[in-house]
Amino acid sequence: MLHEQRIWSEGVEQAPEDVARALTRHTWTGCASFKVKGPKGIYLFLNDSTSADGGQEYAAVKRTEDSRYFQLESVTFSWCSHDWALWFVRAVAAGEFDEGQFVREVFPKLEPERNHACHLCA
Repeated sequence: MLHEQRIWSEGVEQAPEDVARALTRHTWTGCASFKVKGPKGIYLFLNDSTSADGGQEYAAVKRTEDSRYFQLESVTFSWCSHDWALWFVRAVAAGEFDEGQFVREVFPKLEPERNHACHLCA
């Protein structure tokens, strides 16, 4: 993750199909996140873009049962087809990236969507 001080709005859990559609068809604020539940845990896609008018880069992050976070991968969804994005979201949610060579612990700051307001979404 590029943004250690960013605060993300923790969105509600969604189906992989809905997340892939949202990430390939829309541009989101820098504090946007998407959540998918898989058999091995909760997976978040945190907007890690450097600007609102650039590529929509997202960190794929796993939240463990003990509330630790591990970045698994990073992808620029605005450059992806819907089919590839859907494959990727499903693969992440299935735990296929949990043991990758680039996995590292991260410490994202998340707020419930109903309580969130920041300079990125104002």
